[in-house]
Amino acid sequence: MSTPAGVAIAPLDCILAFDGNNRLAVRRSGGQAGLPFTGPDLGTARERLAAAFPAHSEPAERFGAEAAGRSYRVHLALVEGAPASSSRSSSWRPGPRGSPRRSAPSSPPSGRT
Repeated sequence: MSTPAGVAIAPLDCILAFDGNNRLAVRRSGGQAGLPFTGPDLGTARERLAAAFPAHSEPAERFGAEAAGRSYRVHLALVEGAPASSSRSSSWRPGPRGSPRRSAPSSPPSGRT
């Protein structure tokens, strides 16, 4: 279905959820991977995140993107634990190559200089 000229489609909100090992949660459906935490607004995306991962950081908006003719506001969140069994079929994918696994400490451990 095409969009009439001059009509803008509202962007979707998408939360990319990473665990402490920098793995990305993805939705598995019919052998294909998809974005598991999307919605017409951040509240809906946040509800989907909370249903799958009750322990998570507050999603932070980082950038906008376009894919398959849709615009997205992309938020990042850190999650803990395995996905809830009642959530959509989720699995993990490795994070971006070369990205750090954990943040380096900002100061040396006590007793060292």
